[in-house]
Amino acid sequence: MKIILDFMLGICQFKKHIYSILFLTLLVSGCAKKEVIKPIIRPTGTWFSTHQKYRFVDIEDSPVSHLFFDFKPMVDIDRKLIDAVVITPENSRFHYDFDLVSGKRFYSHEYCKEKDVWKSYGPDLERPPYTEAIVPRLLDQIKKPQRVIIFGDSQYLSSGKFPQDETIRVKIIGGALEQFCDRFPCDSDKKWKSRLLLFAVSTLDPKFKNISSFGELVKILDWKEVKGFIENGRGRSISGGDSYPAFRLIGQIYPTKAIKYALGKGHLFSSNEITTLRKSCESVYERLFKLRDLVQSGEGSLPKEFHKFYLKYWDSFKTCRQYVRASNITYNEKDHWFMEYISAFGHAEDKGFVYQCQTKAWVRNYNSVDGKTLYNQATELKYCTEEGMNLAFERAVNLMTGLSTSGLSYHRYVEYDSGAKSLHNKIYNWLFVSGKKQSCTKSKTEDLVFPNDVSWTPIFNPEAKEKDVSVYIR
Repeated sequence: MKIILDFMLGICQFKKHIYSILFLTLLVSGCAKKEVIKPIIRPTGTWFSTHQKYRFVDIEDSPVSHLFFDFKPMVDIDRKLIDAVVITPENSRFHYDFDLVSGKRFYSHEYCKEKDVWKSYGPDLERPPYTEAIVPRLLDQIKKPQRVIIFGDSQYLSSGKFPQDETIRVKIIGGALEQFCDRFPCDSDKKWKSRLLLFAVSTLDPKFKNISSFGELVKILDWKEVKGFIENGRGRSISGGDSYPAFRLIGQIYPTKAIKYALGKGHLFSSNEITTLRKSCESVYERLFKLRDLVQSGEGSLPKEFHKFYLKYWDSFKTCRQYVRASNITYNEKDHWFMEYISAFGHAEDKGFVYQCQTKAWVRNYNSVDGKTLYNQATELKYCTEEGMNLAFERAVNLMTGLSTSGLSYHRYVEYDSGAKSLHNKIYNWLFVSGKKQSCTKSKTEDLVFPNDVSWTPIFNPEAKEKDVSVYIR
């Protein structure tokens, strides 16, 4: 009998032990951190699914994804929700930017510790206290991807370690105008170029998900630090050892009004529009290739044919080069560099220069009393010889190199975003550079503006006897 009782007692103790383990398991699992289901969407590789001449593919020969065009836009005005692509994460050592042609992020510069150039914030500024992103398919009023400043822990804004090719859903809590001064001093408001900056919070982060306005936001973070970093993190004008502001943030816009402003002043591409855009631009590019082939076959002259193209298609070409790749370097390297030199001509114009054929030089195109530019580029092209016209493209690249040391904005060509601090993306495009630097930047070396091993291949009519005489009949 005692043996039976001892056995039963052992069973009871065993059951108590099992119940204790079960209780602890339930307790631990109940206290464990729940997995957060993030509203994340990944892109498709449809934008570069085109003719091989313009395709952009990975090592498996599949079209790569484009972080602006390959997402379907999601903008919900009523709930104030948008989908955004993270470009630079919070507290990053490095600033990354976005190239609209390749659809890729690229390394811009390394942040460093410095004081507020506006002297409004006392402590040092070193790392961004926010995440910076763009809204797919939405251009702002200066025709650049709409930027968004997002607040929230990174674990709620990404599926993994940065970078991820995906969108994350966030809630808009307002907007403000970011202004840029290229040539200091900007002593009047009209000299400051404005663009809308949206502000948003994570819909999942417990600290921010219930925030709906600037008024609520400033109660839980240091707004002066946020504003200070936006105005300093992209650089400043530096001259003779002195620093001058290049960026400023003004005004506050309510959430709904900010979204409507973004949609009204900018442009949200539909699927049909982006297909039409790509096909139309490829058609414009084909006209340039035919222009070159026509001249080299002896049936035309470069000055005359380029002038005709300039009058009819030049504005379309420059617009296209902001969004659509003009050639696939792996398909035809010669075609690629031809297009990039032609693009340099457009960048020189955009920087306020005009090419004078008679002097074979790019000169500053100042505004006259009536507000119009002093020189008309279409008229100047009438005086070009074949030699002068060829030099225009080569010297446009030289102009960008000169501007790179002036402290003013310019463009530089990047093949591959290489280096220990980069994201190793293939770019193959001219990138906008503000020319502004942080005062604490240690590196004195300048980035290469254009590959040293690439040169312009002159385009001449082989039948032309006089190479230095204009063949355009005025």
